[in-house]
Amino acid sequence: MYTSVTIKITKTLLERARRIARQRNQEVAEVLVESIRLEDVEDGLYPGFAEGETAVMAREEKAFHELHPHLQEKFPQEYVAIFEGQVIDHDSDLAQVLKRTKQKHPDKFVWIAPVQATPEEVFHFRSPRLVG
Repeated sequence: MYTSVTIKITKTLLERARRIARQRNQEVAEVLVESIRLEDVEDGLYPGFAEGETAVMAREEKAFHELHPHLQEKFPQEYVAIFEGQVIDHDSDLAQVLKRTKQKHPDKFVWIAPVQATPEEVFHFRSPRLVG
């Protein structure tokens, strides 16, 4: 199943895609779709981790986002531990969640996060001004 999407790309990128499409006897859209590698993007989300680990991390983060409405109702203002897409622990004390999680799954990645109003933490930065 395909969905149409409109994107903006540079002229240089479009010309490269056209050249490759001509050489391969393909449509430009096919070349562009083929060139999108979300795995590379996902690997960049968690720098410093091995490729296999980043897939696990992305999976657990996705589960946290999908479960967030339920977590908001059941565990507001608590920390939750998510392993293999399931909540395995929760507590208002982060240290307790960390301790129990490390005991149960010492060599596995477990997503631990606070349950707040939004699944993503929002940071507000004041704009600096230079005074001369």
